[in-house]
Amino acid sequence: VHDDRALEPLLHRRRVADHHDGVALRAHLLEQDSHAVDAFRVAEPLVAAGAGRSKVLTRLGVALRKADQPAAAAEAFENAIVFRPSNVDARLGLVRSLLDLRELVRAREEVGRALALDPSLASGHWLLGQIADREGKREETRREYAEAVRLRPASNEMRFALARTELSLGNLPAARALLEALDREKPGDAEVLFQLGRVDYRDERWADAAKRYRAAIAARTTPATENWLNLGLALRAGGDRAGARDAYRKALEARPAYAEAMFNLGMLDLAGTPDAADTWFAKAIEADPTYAEAWFNRGILATRAKRLDDAEAAYRKALAARPGYVDARLNLAA
Repeated sequence: VHDDRALEPLLHRRRVADHHDGVALRAHLLEQDSHAVDAFRVAEPLVAAGAGRSKVLTRLGVALRKADQPAAAAEAFENAIVFRPSNVDARLGLVRSLLDLRELVRAREEVGRALALDPSLASGHWLLGQIADREGKREETRREYAEAVRLRPASNEMRFALARTELSLGNLPAARALLEALDREKPGDAEVLFQLGRVDYRDERWADAAKRYRAAIAARTTPATENWLNLGLALRAGGDRAGARDAYRKALEARPAYAEAMFNLGMLDLAGTPDAADTWFAKAIEADPTYAEAWFNRGILATRAKRLDDAEAAYRKALAARPGYVDARLNLAA
């Protein structure tokens, strides 16, 4: 006699398998359709625990972060770590999410745990450098970026960030060496050319700086606002005032409310046409009411015109915008 009860365990396993396959297929199709967050949420219950679930949760965290959901991403990474504490990818993902959330203290703690698991993690030192940079610790930033580059010398992103940090610290030979190597390997990169222009400018090589900025402008596919401004600065420093004026106007065309371009147009007019200069400084302040140098120069012009009340008001505005502005304080005391 055939007993259907004997087949029930087999039928149950078949139904479970069919359900598992159906859910897996749905997850796969969602991911193929660029619905990664939904895909990994569907896939997560398929793995009960351990390394497999940790991996799915890590991928869910990556997808959530790409979807601009850093808090949800952080939670997914934290859950991935619960299932596998040695999951370095989840720990680094958590650090990136905490950086997105500006939780620097926690981010520093988590990257420390990741580096304790693997001190040779280039990404760990890279992220620690980013944390230090946001905290204003430039020497630590340089140290960590340098270690990341040592561990992953082929990373253009890490080398570029190290070059910018060296430049910010005034280490011009180190910055130049890094940037020129990048330029040789990938000629015509607009950002590399722009930073090389900044190095040339700091080295007072005005013609070289102008050449780099022009090359950066030609290489860009988006408005080259800062490139035009810096080209103007280099041309003015090299004595080409007409070229500088044209460059500042190009910067304004790209960004009509660009306070720094307005200010520098005012500086060109300061000696010869003070009324025009004052107009430009006023426009710069309208675009940025905290522009201390623009307030200060309006004070200078008012002093020269014997409008002492206006001068005092302008110097006070400059001091309010920058409390440590020594020249404004001295002019107020005069």
